[in-house]
Amino acid sequence: MLHIALCGISQQDQELLELLQAYSPHPRELAPAMTHFHSAEQLLAGLKRGCFDLIFIQLSLPDMDGIDLAHLIHQQGYRIPVVFLADGPERAMEAYRAGALQYLVRPLEQPLLYHALGIAARLGAGREGPGLRVNTPAGLRLMQPGEVRYVECVGHVLEIHTTGQELIRSRNIRVPFARALAPLLQDHRFLQPHKSFVVNMEEITGLAPEGLSLRAEKLVIPVPRSRFAEVKAAYTAYLEAKPVAAGSARQPQRYRVCSK
Repeated sequence: MLHIALCGISQQDQELLELLQAYSPHPRELAPAMTHFHSAEQLLAGLKRGCFDLIFIQLSLPDMDGIDLAHLIHQQGYRIPVVFLADGPERAMEAYRAGALQYLVRPLEQPLLYHALGIAARLGAGREGPGLRVNTPAGLRLMQPGEVRYVECVGHVLEIHTTGQELIRSRNIRVPFARALAPLLQDHRFLQPHKSFVVNMEEITGLAPEGLSLRAEKLVIPVPRSRFAEVKAAYTAYLEAKPVAAGSARQPQRYRVCSK
């Protein structure tokens, strides 16, 4: 079953809601689960709590332009497909530059809508599990891997540094560090260079014998001498495997990887 976030799309938009309710690619599959958000602020807060396969965004929102919101979603590390809903085609190219999966113009065309839903379903089937569940003093927090920059284990507490510049502290963990962070370590973007750190490799700007340098951080994460070659190989393989956008040449790496 697809989980869909609807931002700025009212209950009066019956055409879209009825088409979504009727969507069922397989006879036994349930109709998509839909969560409504009135504003960009509500959606961004909802993304921290829930796990969605697809986001529909109305171009005009009460607190932000819809295309600006799509940029912000991607900047915060979410890799969720976005579909825009508009009354005219004027901003279609702008929307696709923002990474839109689809730009739908009212009245809606069912084949275009269902094509987007099918892509979202296939992407969702290949995603990691439900995310990282963090037991904090304020309650249970569900985090998607793309939200996490790096995690440090301080004593028995996880200190999670996010792409949104938050610092989230867990309650004392009762399992080994690597086991507590298994949802991250199962994601190809993450690396454990040290017994007390797990790092999102998207955030690394350099690797040298003294450790890993991270974007916008003065901290250098230590890499034990015994693990340097292993960490270097994993990070280099990650860089080489990063996809290049269609139609663009591979840019020179801006990452620094030094030999021991």
